[in-house]
Amino acid sequence: MTRTHVLRKDRRGLSVGSTGNLIAYQDKDETLDYTIDWSAWLGSDTISSVAYTANGITLTSSSNTTTSVTVWTTGTAGELVMTITTTAGRVKQETITFKETAA
Repeated sequence: MTRTHVLRKDRRGLSVGSTGNLIAYQDKDETLDYTIDWSAWLGSDTISSVAYTANGITLTSSSNTTTSVTVWTTGTAGELVMTITTTAGRVKQETITFKETAA
């Protein structure tokens, strides 16, 4: 599977950990956006819906297009689990692990 991670509009973004998990570094006072482009995985399929479960962080806003998901978060040291359902009925879960960093 190929996955493209679109970096947010500052000096930090999402990185892929050694086990393939997504890692985000965020200061406790920041509210930041993260976008994941799923077009390579989707092929001709499209995103129908996305559900979220936040643990230790706050999901302040979310949106999706037919090929990408954008989340806005505050807080640190937690996880955000996204469950993506496609129009063809495929279901994919992705977890972003948040770690605290100095501003």
